[in-house]
Amino acid sequence: MNMESSEIFGRLGFTTAWVDAGVITESILRHFDHECERTRDPNPEHYRWKAFQSYVRHEQDLNPEGVEKLFDLALKEANDKLSAAMVGAVLNHSNCPATCLETARTLPQAHLTELADAIIRRRGEIQPT
Repeated sequence: MNMESSEIFGRLGFTTAWVDAGVITESILRHFDHECERTRDPNPEHYRWKAFQSYVRHEQDLNPEGVEKLFDLALKEANDKLSAAMVGAVLNHSNCPATCLETARTLPQAHLTELADAIIRRRGEIQPT
C-alpha cells in the first residue's frame, strides 16, 4: 500500500508530514480504514487525534528532535482545536525541548502560553515573561 496515494490517507486529512514524523504507518492506516467502515465517524480530525495521542503515549522515549517534529506537525495541523490539543500534548512530553516551549509562549492561545510558562517555571530553564 502506498500510504500517501491511498484514499483513506487523504480522506482523513493526513499529510506526508504525519509520515515523516513517524506518527502514521501502513498498519495504523489499515486499522483506521477498518474503523471508518465500522463506526462511520464523519470527523477526520478524530482519527488524526487518535493517531497523534497514541504515538505520543507509546513513544515516551522520543528524543528532543523527535518531539520537535511532533511540535512542528501540531503547528501545521489545519484544524485549530486539534492543533491546540496536539501542541498541549507535546508541551507536556518529558523531552519537550526549550525551543518548543519558547515558541509556544508566542502562540495566540492563552492556555498554551500559560502551559508553556508553567512548564518553564517547573523546569527552571527559562524565565517566564
